[in-house]
Amino acid sequence: MPDWSDHIVVIVLVTALASFVQGYAGFGIGIVCMATLSYATGGLAELATLIVLLAFVVMLIFLVFSRSRTPVKWKQVGLLLPGMLVGIPLGYWFISVFGNMPIASLCLGVVLAAFGVQGLLFRRIHRPLPNIAALPAGGFAGLLSGAFSTGGPPLVLYLYAQRPDPREMKSSVTAALLALSAFRIVTAAAAGGITTGLLRVVLLCLPGVIAMLFAGHWLSTRARAQSFRKVIYGLIGVSGVIMAGRAVTTML
Repeated sequence: MPDWSDHIVVIVLVTALASFVQGYAGFGIGIVCMATLSYATGGLAELATLIVLLAFVVMLIFLVFSRSRTPVKWKQVGLLLPGMLVGIPLGYWFISVFGNMPIASLCLGVVLAAFGVQGLLFRRIHRPLPNIAALPAGGFAGLLSGAFSTGGPPLVLYLYAQRPDPREMKSSVTAALLALSAFRIVTAAAAGGITTGLLRVVLLCLPGVIAMLFAGHWLSTRARAQSFRKVIYGLIGVSGVIMAGRAVTTML
Protein backbone atom coordinates (compact mmCIF):
# COMPACT_ATOMS: atom_id res chain seq x y z
CA MET A 1 0.00 0.00 0.00
CA PRO A 2 1.35 3.47 -0.83
CA ASP A 3 2.12 5.94 1.96
CA TRP A 4 -0.95 8.19 1.97
CA SER A 5 -0.06 10.05 5.19
CA ASP A 6 0.84 13.22 3.27
CA HIS A 7 -2.54 13.16 1.50
CA ILE A 8 -4.88 12.08 4.29
CA VAL A 9 -6.60 15.48 4.60
CA VAL A 10 -7.22 15.57 0.85
CA ILE A 11 -8.51 11.99 0.91
CA VAL A 12 -10.94 12.74 3.77
CA LEU A 13 -12.25 15.89 2.04
CA VAL A 14 -12.60 14.33 -1.41
CA THR A 15 -14.35 11.19 -0.15
CA ALA A 16 -16.80 13.40 1.78
CA LEU A 17 -17.51 15.44 -1.36
CA ALA A 18 -17.95 12.26 -3.40
CA SER A 19 -20.38 10.91 -0.79
CA PHE A 20 -22.41 14.12 -1.10
CA VAL A 21 -22.68 13.50 -4.85
CA GLN A 22 -23.72 9.90 -4.14
CA GLY A 23 -26.45 11.02 -1.77
CA TYR A 24 -27.69 13.64 -4.22
CA ALA A 25 -27.61 11.68 -7.46
CA GLY A 26 -27.76 8.05 -6.28
CA PHE A 27 -24.35 7.25 -7.79
CA GLY A 28 -20.94 8.83 -8.28
CA ILE A 29 -18.79 8.15 -5.20
CA GLY A 30 -16.33 5.97 -7.10
CA ILE A 31 -16.24 8.21 -10.17
CA VAL A 32 -15.61 11.44 -8.24
CA CYS A 33 -12.97 9.82 -6.01
CA MET A 34 -11.07 8.26 -8.91
CA ALA A 35 -11.28 11.42 -11.01
CA THR A 36 -9.80 13.45 -8.15
CA LEU A 37 -7.64 11.28 -5.91
CA SER A 38 -5.79 9.50 -8.71
CA TYR A 39 -3.85 12.72 -9.26
CA ALA A 40 -2.67 12.89 -5.66
CA THR A 41 -2.18 9.38 -4.37
CA GLY A 42 -1.02 7.11 -7.19
CA GLY A 43 -1.42 3.37 -6.75
CA LEU A 44 -4.71 2.91 -8.60
CA ALA A 45 -5.22 -0.64 -7.33
CA GLU A 46 -5.06 0.41 -3.66
CA LEU A 47 -7.13 3.53 -4.32
CA ALA A 48 -9.84 1.46 -6.01
CA THR A 49 -10.01 -0.86 -2.99
CA LEU A 50 -10.26 2.10 -0.59
CA ILE A 51 -13.12 3.55 -2.62
CA VAL A 52 -15.06 0.31 -2.86
CA LEU A 53 -14.87 -0.21 0.93
CA LEU A 54 -16.28 3.28 1.53
CA ALA A 55 -18.86 2.83 -1.22
CA PHE A 56 -20.10 -0.39 0.36
CA VAL A 57 -20.79 1.34 3.68
CA VAL A 58 -22.39 4.37 1.99
CA MET A 59 -24.72 2.33 -0.20
CA LEU A 60 -25.70 -0.04 2.60
CA ILE A 61 -26.74 2.92 4.75
CA PHE A 62 -28.57 4.59 1.87
CA LEU A 63 -30.42 1.42 0.93
CA VAL A 64 -31.63 0.86 4.50
CA PHE A 65 -33.08 4.37 4.66
CA SER A 66 -34.48 4.63 1.12
CA ARG A 67 -35.95 1.23 0.30
CA SER A 68 -39.32 2.00 1.93
CA ARG A 69 -39.83 5.07 -0.29
CA THR A 70 -38.54 3.56 -3.52
CA PRO A 71 -38.69 -0.27 -3.28
CA VAL A 72 -35.91 -2.25 -4.94
CA LYS A 73 -36.86 -3.94 -8.22
CA TRP A 74 -35.07 -7.18 -7.35
CA LYS A 75 -35.77 -8.88 -10.67
CA GLN A 76 -33.97 -6.12 -12.60
CA VAL A 77 -31.07 -6.18 -10.15
CA GLY A 78 -30.83 -9.97 -10.37
CA LEU A 79 -30.53 -9.85 -14.15
CA LEU A 80 -27.34 -7.82 -13.76
CA LEU A 81 -25.59 -10.23 -11.37
CA PRO A 82 -24.25 -12.86 -13.85
CA GLY A 83 -22.43 -10.21 -15.88
CA MET A 84 -21.00 -8.65 -12.71
CA LEU A 85 -19.57 -11.98 -11.57
CA VAL A 86 -17.71 -12.36 -14.86
CA GLY A 87 -16.56 -8.75 -15.18
CA ILE A 88 -15.19 -8.07 -11.69
CA PRO A 89 -12.34 -10.63 -11.67
CA LEU A 90 -11.24 -9.45 -15.12
CA GLY A 91 -11.18 -5.82 -14.00
CA TYR A 92 -9.34 -6.66 -10.79
CA TRP A 93 -6.74 -8.63 -12.72
CA PHE A 94 -6.20 -5.68 -15.05
CA ILE A 95 -5.68 -3.12 -12.27
CA SER A 96 -3.49 -5.52 -10.26
CA VAL A 97 -1.17 -5.97 -13.24
CA PHE A 98 -1.25 -2.50 -14.80
CA GLY A 99 -2.30 -0.27 -11.89
CA ASN A 100 1.02 1.56 -11.62
CA MET A 101 1.52 1.90 -15.38
CA PRO A 102 0.38 4.74 -17.67
CA ILE A 103 -1.94 2.37 -19.55
CA ALA A 104 -4.19 2.14 -16.46
CA SER A 105 -4.43 5.93 -16.18
CA LEU A 106 -5.15 6.13 -19.91
CA CYS A 107 -8.00 3.62 -19.64
CA LEU A 108 -9.46 5.37 -16.60
CA GLY A 109 -9.18 8.75 -18.32
CA VAL A 110 -11.03 7.47 -21.39
CA VAL A 111 -13.78 5.96 -19.21
CA LEU A 112 -14.24 9.20 -17.24
CA ALA A 113 -14.20 11.36 -20.38
CA ALA A 114 -16.75 9.11 -22.08
CA PHE A 115 -19.01 9.20 -19.04
CA GLY A 116 -18.78 12.99 -18.86
CA VAL A 117 -19.62 13.39 -22.56
CA GLN A 118 -22.51 10.96 -22.28
CA GLY A 119 -23.98 12.87 -19.36
CA LEU A 120 -23.59 16.26 -21.01
CA LEU A 121 -24.67 15.49 -24.57
CA PHE A 122 -27.08 12.57 -24.47
CA ARG A 123 -30.47 12.33 -22.86
CA ARG A 124 -31.53 9.49 -20.62
CA ILE A 125 -32.99 6.52 -22.49
CA HIS A 126 -36.75 6.71 -21.95
CA ARG A 127 -37.70 3.35 -23.47
CA PRO A 128 -37.21 0.19 -21.34
CA LEU A 129 -34.22 -1.85 -22.45
CA PRO A 130 -34.73 -5.61 -23.08
CA ASN A 131 -33.72 -8.00 -20.30
CA ILE A 132 -30.88 -9.37 -22.43
CA ALA A 133 -29.21 -5.95 -22.20
CA ALA A 134 -28.64 -6.60 -18.49
CA LEU A 135 -25.88 -9.11 -19.26
CA PRO A 136 -23.49 -6.71 -21.07
CA ALA A 137 -24.48 -3.88 -18.70
CA GLY A 138 -23.60 -6.02 -15.68
CA GLY A 139 -20.43 -7.30 -17.31
CA PHE A 140 -19.17 -3.83 -18.22
CA ALA A 141 -20.10 -2.54 -14.76
CA GLY A 142 -18.18 -5.41 -13.19
CA LEU A 143 -15.16 -4.73 -15.38
CA LEU A 144 -15.11 -1.03 -14.44
CA SER A 145 -15.72 -1.79 -10.78
CA GLY A 146 -13.03 -4.44 -10.63
CA ALA A 147 -10.51 -2.12 -12.22
CA PHE A 148 -11.46 1.38 -11.06
CA SER A 149 -14.44 1.11 -8.65
CA THR A 150 -16.46 3.14 -11.17
CA GLY A 151 -19.08 0.61 -12.21
CA GLY A 152 -22.05 2.95 -11.81
CA PRO A 153 -22.55 4.29 -15.38
CA PRO A 154 -23.63 1.01 -17.07
CA LEU A 155 -25.95 0.18 -14.17
CA VAL A 156 -27.48 3.66 -14.19
CA LEU A 157 -27.92 3.56 -17.96
CA TYR A 158 -29.76 0.22 -17.80
CA LEU A 159 -31.84 0.64 -14.64
CA TYR A 160 -32.89 4.28 -15.11
CA ALA A 161 -34.27 3.35 -18.53
CA GLN A 162 -36.68 0.80 -17.05
CA ARG A 163 -39.13 3.35 -15.57
CA PRO A 164 -40.53 6.65 -16.92
CA ASP A 165 -39.47 8.36 -13.68
CA PRO A 166 -35.85 7.36 -12.90
CA ARG A 167 -36.30 8.31 -9.26
CA GLU A 168 -38.29 5.10 -8.87
CA MET A 169 -35.10 3.17 -9.58
CA LYS A 170 -32.79 4.99 -7.15
CA SER A 171 -32.93 2.20 -4.56
CA SER A 172 -32.51 -0.43 -7.30
CA VAL A 173 -29.36 1.31 -8.53
CA THR A 174 -28.08 1.40 -4.96
CA ALA A 175 -28.81 -2.32 -4.49
CA ALA A 176 -26.99 -3.19 -7.72
CA LEU A 177 -24.00 -1.05 -6.73
CA LEU A 178 -24.01 -2.66 -3.28
CA ALA A 179 -23.82 -6.11 -4.85
CA LEU A 180 -21.08 -4.89 -7.17
CA SER A 181 -19.09 -3.54 -4.20
CA ALA A 182 -19.56 -6.77 -2.24
CA PHE A 183 -18.24 -8.87 -5.13
CA ARG A 184 -15.30 -6.47 -5.53
CA ILE A 185 -14.45 -6.63 -1.81
CA VAL A 186 -14.47 -10.44 -1.84
CA THR A 187 -12.17 -10.43 -4.87
CA ALA A 188 -9.76 -7.96 -3.24
CA ALA A 189 -9.76 -9.83 0.08
CA ALA A 190 -9.04 -13.15 -1.64
CA ALA A 191 -6.05 -11.55 -3.36
CA GLY A 192 -4.73 -9.99 -0.12
CA GLY A 193 -5.58 -6.46 -1.24
CA ILE A 194 -7.23 -5.36 2.04
CA THR A 195 -4.65 -4.36 4.65
CA THR A 196 -4.85 -2.89 8.15
CA GLY A 197 -3.36 0.36 6.85
CA LEU A 198 -6.12 0.62 4.26
CA LEU A 199 -8.79 -0.05 6.90
CA ARG A 200 -7.37 2.76 9.07
CA VAL A 201 -7.79 5.21 6.20
CA VAL A 202 -11.37 3.98 5.71
CA LEU A 203 -12.16 4.63 9.39
CA LEU A 204 -10.77 8.16 9.17
CA CYS A 205 -12.96 8.90 6.15
CA LEU A 206 -16.21 7.38 7.42
CA PRO A 207 -17.54 10.23 9.63
CA GLY A 208 -17.36 12.81 6.84
CA VAL A 209 -18.60 10.33 4.25
CA ILE A 210 -21.71 9.40 6.26
CA ALA A 211 -22.56 13.00 7.17
CA MET A 212 -22.24 14.21 3.58
CA LEU A 213 -24.29 11.29 2.27
CA PHE A 214 -27.32 12.49 4.25
CA ALA A 215 -26.63 16.12 3.33
CA GLY A 216 -26.62 15.26 -0.36
CA HIS A 217 -29.81 13.22 -0.10
CA TRP A 218 -31.55 15.98 1.85
CA LEU A 219 -30.62 18.55 -0.80
CA SER A 220 -31.79 16.26 -3.61
CA THR A 221 -35.33 16.44 -2.25
CA ARG A 222 -35.31 20.24 -2.38
CA ALA A 223 -33.33 21.27 -5.45
CA ARG A 224 -33.41 20.78 -9.20
CA ALA A 225 -30.96 18.08 -10.20
CA GLN A 226 -30.33 19.08 -13.83
CA SER A 227 -27.85 21.94 -13.30
CA PHE A 228 -25.97 20.05 -10.61
CA ARG A 229 -25.69 16.98 -12.83
CA LYS A 230 -24.29 19.04 -15.70
CA VAL A 231 -21.57 20.50 -13.48
CA ILE A 232 -20.61 17.05 -12.16
CA TYR A 233 -20.54 15.50 -15.63
CA GLY A 234 -18.48 18.40 -16.94
CA LEU A 235 -15.87 18.15 -14.18
CA ILE A 236 -15.62 14.39 -14.60
CA GLY A 237 -15.23 14.69 -18.37
CA VAL A 238 -12.49 17.33 -18.09
CA SER A 239 -10.68 15.26 -15.46
CA GLY A 240 -10.78 12.26 -17.76
CA VAL A 241 -9.38 14.20 -20.72
CA ILE A 242 -6.54 15.60 -18.59
CA MET A 243 -5.74 12.18 -17.15
CA ALA A 244 -5.72 10.50 -20.56
CA GLY A 245 -3.56 13.29 -21.98
CA ARG A 246 -1.01 12.95 -19.19
CA ALA A 247 -0.90 9.20 -19.65
CA VAL A 248 -0.30 9.53 -23.41
CA THR A 249 2.48 12.07 -22.79
CA THR A 250 4.13 9.68 -20.31
CA MET A 251 3.92 6.79 -22.77
CA LEU A 252 5.49 8.70 -25.66
